[in-house]
Amino acid sequence: MRGWRSLAFVALGVACSSDNDTGPGNPPDVPATLSSTTLDGAIALTWTDNSYVSDPDNFQNYRIYSTSYTIDAPAGTAPCGTDWRLEGTTVAPEFLVGAMVNGVSRCFTVSAMGVDGAESNRSETKFDTPRPDSRNQVIYPIQAKPDS
Repeated sequence: MRGWRSLAFVALGVACSSDNDTGPGNPPDVPATLSSTTLDGAIALTWTDNSYVSDPDNFQNYRIYSTSYTIDAPAGTAPCGTDWRLEGTTVAPEFLVGAMVNGVSRCFTVSAMGVDGAESNRSETKFDTPRPDSRNQVIYPIQAKPDS
């Protein structure tokens, strides 16, 4: 009977060994060179597809986040808010954030998800402000024509 107990303890020790990788997995590379294009009621985001290109077998999708932006934030403080929300996911290195209010700025960032659920760090932040379409309109400096 004593030999059976010893075998059970050895089996439990092997099963609970910390030699196995129990972490969240291997996150993809951080998406690089985030840029934006201002649209009417929307912002088009693009970034380098390095997260997929560097390891296609580990890539699942990109996650796009946004938060508020304060244009007149005091010196030494971050203009981007801290309440980040998920805008959506995509497998392409581009995303259209729609249903935005013209004139209201937002900060954006992107991360990459691995197939095992590991998420990369977020990209650099980028802020932009959606604006109405202004083609074929003349715009003057406020000092020259305050009403135009």
